[in-house]
Amino acid sequence: MWVKGQHYDAHRAHTAGAALAMGDVVQRTWGGNWHLEAHVAGQECSIAFVALDGRLLDAVFITKAMVTTEGKTWAGEVAELDPAMRARLTELLADAMWNGGGELELLRSWSGELTLMEINPRLPAWIHGASVCGANLPAALVTGEAADRGRRLTPGFTRVVEEIPVHPDLGITPIAWVAGGISRPGDKRHSGMPSLGQRCLVPPTSDEEPIDGHPNLTAAPAAHAGGPAECAGAGETAEMAQRTGVVGAGLPTESPAGPADERATGRGRAVGLREGPAGRTEGPTARNEASAVRTDGFEELLDPPGNAATPYRQILLPLFTERVRALRNEVEGVGRVLLAHSVKTCPQPAVLREAARLGMAAEAISLDELQAAERHGLAPERAILNGPAKWWPATDRVRCFAFFADSVAELSRLHSLLDSGFQLEAEVVGVRVAPAGLVSRFGVPLHERDTMEETSELLGSLAKRLGAGWGMHFHFAQSVLGAPRWQRECVAALSAADPLADQLGGPPAVLDFGGGWHVDDLSYLRPSLEYVLAHGPAAAREGDPCWCWSRASSSPSRRPRS
Repeated sequence: MWVKGQHYDAHRAHTAGAALAMGDVVQRTWGGNWHLEAHVAGQECSIAFVALDGRLLDAVFITKAMVTTEGKTWAGEVAELDPAMRARLTELLADAMWNGGGELELLRSWSGELTLMEINPRLPAWIHGASVCGANLPAALVTGEAADRGRRLTPGFTRVVEEIPVHPDLGITPIAWVAGGISRPGDKRHSGMPSLGQRCLVPPTSDEEPIDGHPNLTAAPAAHAGGPAECAGAGETAEMAQRTGVVGAGLPTESPAGPADERATGRGRAVGLREGPAGRTEGPTARNEASAVRTDGFEELLDPPGNAATPYRQILLPLFTERVRALRNEVEGVGRVLLAHSVKTCPQPAVLREAARLGMAAEAISLDELQAAERHGLAPERAILNGPAKWWPATDRVRCFAFFADSVAELSRLHSLLDSGFQLEAEVVGVRVAPAGLVSRFGVPLHERDTMEETSELLGSLAKRLGAGWGMHFHFAQSVLGAPRWQRECVAALSAADPLADQLGGPPAVLDFGGGWHVDDLSYLRPSLEYVLAHGPAAAREGDPCWCWSRASSSPSRRPRS
């Protein structure tokens, strides 16, 4: 859950006790009430807008590409609103007679569903990023003129640190001397906002009503869009969500452990805790007693634990077969595609035998896994070897369809092994490419010039010694990135195929993809392959490589809610 202040701040909490503690911190720091919201996984997005007397002047949609540890936007993709969303926003602002700037903070799931997280009656701190991309919202508000609908925006922005002189009348904040002689590091609120927040500029409300017989839980009061700071509270979320066509992110109506459909949509009222009497000064004892009292009632919101031990896993072989067939249908017609089952992901003998029956190859990260796959019917001459420990445990002979070196050192080591009598049979010699825009411990950074030159020399000579073709492997979990970013990162990584093709005298024989794809995103698989083929290296289009899809068949197990 998230503990969110009426005026500002949010903290994630995993227990009722942590939520109460964070709520007290928020209340003491910023004043006002606080409430809980259910956590929703997804990509952070925002719609920034400006309106005059209810008339929409300008708006942009931003996808947050990079955020700080405090959650502040550092880089983002900027785009125009699609017509349907712009129409909803226009209607909403006209109905609210919105005057000034505002922001809708959203979460976008990998399936594209938008969940409304917050409504802020102000322009966001990243608004200058939109202006440098061609959408100057503050200027539109000052002039009162609607933006040009035919403009072309720069795709996005990023922030850099800039030093500026301080006006003599303002001066610099004095150095804070602390025990140990180390000054306190700066944080995201250098302007003293917490002290301003404690001045209680907004009078408290007293029209809260208890929820479902729980005297210590109250519904957050409704607020008016575009008004003072209350409009950032959760009372407006459900109503605004209906107007904008997105789902509100509040607590389920039953309980934190209620039905899955209610948890998934995030419907329901936001829940807050009743404030103490105005002006009351609480000492440590009084605060502890108040916390103890307010904790009462939480146990009634929880489901009984039941008798079954959790988590509980069970192999559902028909589900595995169904997913493999669905996967094959998705990629049919794209080109020459080889589907490989990751032995590491699910090494169960029954699953390996079924994978062999379905005509899949084995993807192994050790020679023990390769042998296990062979024992259960997966032919080694169709197998793919990946990972940094693929040659372990040591042996004198290995046969596979393709392998992908994880480093330049591994390519060099293979030459030494072959010189010492190691027998290696492979149709494809490849490298795993390190993503250029992501942090990863694995892969060869082909975007570095010196590494590219060394790799092409070692890879070419190794392919010649083995009489093999060459290939490339990109591996990063789509379930972490989402399909759109996975596509872009994959294209960026595989762009090294063109200079490699020039150096090696021909296009790649194999392009291999790995990393967990969420089963719900199966419908994005074919568009992703087509995107990579259309926007990726020319060598991939000209050479008609074999597309190997490793680890796409997720483990066929279901786990009850724990």
